[in-house]
Amino acid sequence: MSVSDKADRGGKGECRHTNQAGSHARKEARTGFSIREVAFDILEAVPEAVVCVDGEGRIVYLNPAAEALWGCPTREACGKDMAGLMMPEDRRERFRRSFQAMTSGGEADVLGRRHRFPSVKKNGEPFMAEVSLTSLSHGGEKYYLAVTRDVTEQHRLEETLRDARERYRILHDNARFAVFSYDRNLILTSINRVVSDLIGYPEEELLGRNVLELGLLHPDDYPRVAAAMGQLFAGHAVTREDLRFFRKDGSVIIAHVIGVPLLDDRGEVLEIMNIAHDVTEQRRLEEELEARRRDLEETVQERTRELKETLERLERSERYFRAITENAYDLVVVLDEDLKIRYLSPSVRRISGYSLEEVQGMSSLDFIHPDDVPSLVDRFMGQLQAGRVTERAEYRWRHKDGTYRWQEAVACNLLDDPAVRGIVVNARDVTERREAETRLRESEARYRSLVETSPDSIVVTDLEGWITMANRSAVEILGYRDQAEVLGRNVLEFIALEDQARAAESMRTPVGEEGFRREEYILVRADGTRRWVEISASLLRDAWGRPTGFIAITRDITESKLARSRLEALNRTLLSLGHDAISNIFNIVLSGREMLNARMARYGRFRGGRFETFVSEKPEEGFRVCEKPDDCLCYQLLQRGLSTPVSIKDMDLSMAERDPDFSSLNPKEILAYPLHIKGKPSGCLCFFFADERSFTAADIDILIMLGRAIAIEEDRWDYQEGLREFVDIASHELRHPTALLSGYAQLLKEHEGQMDETTRAEVIEALVSSAERLAEVSDGLVHASMLERDHFTIRRSKQDLVGLVRRIVSEMGARFPEREFHIKVKGEMGTCSIDPLRIHELMVILLDNAVKFSPPDTEVEIEVEAHPGGVLLSVLDRGKGVREENRERIFERFFQEEQALYHSEGLGLGLYLARRIAEAHGGRLWYEPRPGGGSVFRFFVPYL
Repeated sequence: MSVSDKADRGGKGECRHTNQAGSHARKEARTGFSIREVAFDILEAVPEAVVCVDGEGRIVYLNPAAEALWGCPTREACGKDMAGLMMPEDRRERFRRSFQAMTSGGEADVLGRRHRFPSVKKNGEPFMAEVSLTSLSHGGEKYYLAVTRDVTEQHRLEETLRDARERYRILHDNARFAVFSYDRNLILTSINRVVSDLIGYPEEELLGRNVLELGLLHPDDYPRVAAAMGQLFAGHAVTREDLRFFRKDGSVIIAHVIGVPLLDDRGEVLEIMNIAHDVTEQRRLEEELEARRRDLEETVQERTRELKETLERLERSERYFRAITENAYDLVVVLDEDLKIRYLSPSVRRISGYSLEEVQGMSSLDFIHPDDVPSLVDRFMGQLQAGRVTERAEYRWRHKDGTYRWQEAVACNLLDDPAVRGIVVNARDVTERREAETRLRESEARYRSLVETSPDSIVVTDLEGWITMANRSAVEILGYRDQAEVLGRNVLEFIALEDQARAAESMRTPVGEEGFRREEYILVRADGTRRWVEISASLLRDAWGRPTGFIAITRDITESKLARSRLEALNRTLLSLGHDAISNIFNIVLSGREMLNARMARYGRFRGGRFETFVSEKPEEGFRVCEKPDDCLCYQLLQRGLSTPVSIKDMDLSMAERDPDFSSLNPKEILAYPLHIKGKPSGCLCFFFADERSFTAADIDILIMLGRAIAIEEDRWDYQEGLREFVDIASHELRHPTALLSGYAQLLKEHEGQMDETTRAEVIEALVSSAERLAEVSDGLVHASMLERDHFTIRRSKQDLVGLVRRIVSEMGARFPEREFHIKVKGEMGTCSIDPLRIHELMVILLDNAVKFSPPDTEVEIEVEAHPGGVLLSVLDRGKGVREENRERIFERFFQEEQALYHSEGLGLGLYLARRIAEAHGGRLWYEPRPGGGSVFRFFVPYL
């Protein structure tokens, strides 16, 4: 059927299929076959909707696809006004004016381009149409062909993409923490304003540069950063690190950085998104508290700065994806049975860069990506053999410039149609659509990743406050388990009654120029508990700038408020401490009870072989000796070797029930902290609570700080006691030889001429002995001072240890001829790298103790035994031994056991000095009870 046949029939309102016989007769009468004459026959098989209208906008022809799209048969549509039949009522006049303007000389701005506008089907169903117009002339009249596609779903995807990007921008701009991203080449691709505020550099000095070459990262943190990057680029879900950064002004900050990989649709890492917040102040406070522990006397007068956790606002977003390009023109291809190109529509040059002359006669498969050919041939050929029209398929088509573009196509088998005798393929470029879909998935993935990994709760509502989205943090902060329990409810339901009116008014009040509003409210959780929160809310808008709802970022500040008040109370307590360590301990315990809101506080400690306790209920009694320490909870926790905070859930309930205060108070919860000083258990701080408690990290931090403060006071008390004991002992030890020297010197001065030789010799001998005793005491003090100030030196040389021990024993035998010394050597041993003078001092101390504190008629034994890596020296006696609780304390400075006195005579420094000599040699000195009675002191010295 020719164009004139179509136009004439269309003008009369007749249907194309009124007379099939006449149609065949006209075909037989044709002479000279041409593409133009069979155009409508080809369009009959084209799966896209095609409408032909005359110059006045009346419908001349609808192909089957158009009939299906609008639900209107050709017979009914022919002759009718296209605007009245296919346009919504509110757009008809506008369409008619536009059509008239086109026919009046405006074709150049319309033809050959893609146009998108709303249309309506016969049944009233609206849809979004995309139309491409071309014109043709016949018999002096002009006609227009409109190739139309339903792009409703594509339009919806584009709207969804804009909405997702808007939400992402709002989150990015209004978050309280820093966000920055870098690609696989470590090039910074985006930062927000908080990053610039945090480190002091403007955005233009950072973007586009290698993140490791900016000089912002502390050099010592590079290995950890490299390891974290390796994990993230390898697909690790998330990394968390505390990192140090240099600000532009030269100062250093510490940031807690969360790294999250962003993946493409193939699961490969596109870039790394990092969320960071400044923890410098928090870390500084921790270091300050630790400094207080090391030297409280110097630091108690320094104020603990108020803990300040600040998360900066998110300002800028990373780059938005470019808009999906429209106007992807259609391409009509006619192939022969060998899939060679017979015909291409004029749009081929715009789509592929080729002209018809360049590709005509070539195989269409030559232009398809080799990886797509097998599947495409199998799919199309199978469907073409089974029916006339194939399903839609997508594949990559080679452009003239060598690149590949994605196309979507359907094919219709018209090889048996004598008017066509070919396979008609209708294709269009969908490269930008596929890229848009990929970008949409990536954008949504970024949006979900940012929302779900955010440490703050994020809630999206409509303008009335009804919740449409809530992340995991939001559900947790409200006290629920499932998001379904929160969605669909109004946010005002979760605000305390006294704050609801203020919150409702805030929702009605326009947001200022800053774009968000930050306010504090009391939140009521699912279990009825109340929490202080800080809410930062921003207005959401659609693509046309119309308000659609709110997005609120909520942060729980209850613990921050409580921690701030507790730190202030702790600061006041520490600043009020005086010089009396015991009074300071009492004040710390009482203040801790108030800070933690406990029913009772108790502190128990070891002191002088006893266990004593201080109870907040009877502060006037001070420390009381515990008659039955095994029943005291503090004592039991120390005996079990615990060194970290424990609650009632962490301990055996029967252990707590033995405590008399537990029975009388019947507490619902207990929080205890066993204290250690210099690695040894010294005391335990316990708090008893009347109600059940769920302890927070802030509670544990306060407990630990209270315990450390007490430990510092205990250590100071021990130091003061040791100093007083040293003064007493030194005074006593120096007074006796000094008095002897003074007395004998006076005697010699007054009666020297009256003394015989024997008396004079005895006086001189007494003077020499007293002087030697003074020298011995002075040497002990000098050695102790050198040890305390780390001036104690070791001068090593290769020595025969067995020979050295024999010489020392020989000297001791000369000093104590009445005592027997016996040496046993076990095994073969080589030389040792030692300081012979220091080893001599150590052995003399051990042998001197063995002689002094064992019966005169008993033997002192010395064993020298070869061991792997060194030599074991042992000194054995038959003295009274040392009580079990003092077997480590005898090595402390100035300590003397009440009965055994296992030190060199005088200041109690002998074994203290001996152990330090052993440790300086890389060895160890310890005590063991001797079977059958007595003591064994063993010293292991390595060969080195």
